[in-house]
Amino acid sequence: MKTVKLSVLNRILVSGLLPAEGDFITLRVLRGFKAKIGFTEQEITEFQIRSAQTPDGKSISTWNPQLAKDVDYELTEMEEKFIVDGLKELNKTKKLTEQHFELCEMFGIE
Repeated sequence: MKTVKLSVLNRILVSGLLPAEGDFITLRVLRGFKAKIGFTEQEITEFQIRSAQTPDGKSISTWNPQLAKDVDYELTEMEEKFIVDGLKELNKTKKLTEQHFELCEMFGIE
């Protein structure tokens, strides 16, 4: 198990790294992982998290960084692999952004 401290941004980015499909076991683990790192109603209110659509149809999230708190998570090997594989794929296809930098350092992606 690996313990990591994830910010609001990192939690959102990790959600975007997760595979959309897989076998039954993978989907079951993904469901639990998404629930683990997802935002509670209390966090949404407390951190003032808002979602909106841009004119070009992209979804953006905003929050109050002064109110948002980082959260510690214990990741299973499979959960960590989901993140690492997602980051490696973005790196391979040169689709990493500056926002991914902290996650890459956290998970040893070079």
